[in-house]
Amino acid sequence: MEEERSSRGQRGKYGRLLKNTLILTVGTFASKLLVFLLLPLYTNYLTRSEYGIADLVANLANFLMPIFCCGLAEGVLRFSLRETREDGTPRYERKAVFSASLLITLGGGLLLLLLLPLLCEIPSLGSYGILVVLYVISANLHSIAAEYVRACERTTLYAAQGVLNTSLVIALNLILLLGFDAGVYGYVLSVILADFLTTVFLTVSARLYREFAPRTIRKETVRALLRFSLPLIPGLLLWWVISVSDRYLLTWMVGSEENGLYVAAAKIPTIMTLLCTVFLTAWKTSAVTEDGGSDEEAKGRKGAFYGNVYRGFVALLFCAAACITLFSKLFAKILFSADFYIAWQYIPILTIGTVFYNLSRFLGSVYFVKEKSLRSSITAAVAAAVNVVLNLLLIPRFGAFGAAGATFVAYLIEYLVRDVDAQREIRFSAQRLRIYGCGILLAAEVVVVTFAPPYWIAASAVLTALILAFSMKPLFSMLNGLLKMIRSKKVYK
Repeated sequence: MEEERSSRGQRGKYGRLLKNTLILTVGTFASKLLVFLLLPLYTNYLTRSEYGIADLVANLANFLMPIFCCGLAEGVLRFSLRETREDGTPRYERKAVFSASLLITLGGGLLLLLLLPLLCEIPSLGSYGILVVLYVISANLHSIAAEYVRACERTTLYAAQGVLNTSLVIALNLILLLGFDAGVYGYVLSVILADFLTTVFLTVSARLYREFAPRTIRKETVRALLRFSLPLIPGLLLWWVISVSDRYLLTWMVGSEENGLYVAAAKIPTIMTLLCTVFLTAWKTSAVTEDGGSDEEAKGRKGAFYGNVYRGFVALLFCAAACITLFSKLFAKILFSADFYIAWQYIPILTIGTVFYNLSRFLGSVYFVKEKSLRSSITAAVAAAVNVVLNLLLIPRFGAFGAAGATFVAYLIEYLVRDVDAQREIRFSAQRLRIYGCGILLAAEVVVVTFAPPYWIAASAVLTALILAFSMKPLFSMLNGLLKMIRSKKVYK
């Protein structure tokens, strides 16, 4: 009987993860894929320079977002998930977490508005400063609302708001870029208006106005929330340094046209990050809610759960990267205008960097579960320092290739550090042999595709086949488990 209950519990873990992932895939990934397919619109209706500037505006806003909401988007999710004390009472009151987060975020938005004159003094930004302010405020409010809905386990509504947000971005892009030829303003305003309207939708649909109850706020709740969220800010900013600072340095050292090509190329491996984001969104919820128990048996079950999920995640990631690398030129031919086609050459090295970025994100979920925000920031700091130094050394000599290479090395180092450090918190199968083996094969494929020696297509196809073969066992194991759950119709609530 005990073994049967344990078996049901294990199936329940994977069932909940599968169910949430499927809902988010349908609702989030499908819609994000539509934005990805808008690349031909951007590369046809924006010049290289405009595309580079629009990307800089958006990424500066992403840099400022965690600062002016105190990193609370992650905190809202972590502290609103249904956790209980030993006596069965809620660990934190959801309304208090939501109310405190919303007030702090509104205060941060007001402060940023007061700093608008300083933003307008930034070179290359000028009159676009107001777009940055509006972007930060609308995105932060959207994040707080969306993460709270997800924490309340309203996964379908969370997925629906993702579809709505993306649909609005697409519609507004078509109106503002095609209809009004609004250039940079149209590109950025599409995102701002979509975030604002989606926040209104969530407020009405989830009746969030009923959840806003300032009287429920307690000092201990605010302290716990900020103790978790504030240390996340350096880590989030350092992620920005690794993934975005190269674009500013490219613009400064080489020019906005080169940056425009680099930005376009980076959109291709983003397809992997979109897939991983959907999965990791569901995974974080499962990782927290399945974290109960501190005895050795519970730790063993937890480690097995993490290890099994990580095994499938690693296999899928390398298979996707190998295929994207193999078809880099084809993707560029289909998705880029003629002026941007040359950007294909940066896709392979950006793809292998994306692999280690997403491996680091999975390992970062351990810090999320264990509330070790500072450790997350420290590991990111190591990678950011490497990234900045290498950017300064490589961009003047190699241009966008140097930026892509610096980003890859930074993500690789962060993965290596987290691979060791995260194991101190939760012991699970690290999959090092598979990761190192596939990593070497993928690096060889990147070199072959980028430099295109004789018979490069055949060589790249062979390397792709080897990566797929190396990943076959965990893929079949994962698919077999999913089929068993679907056949038994035991995807638990």
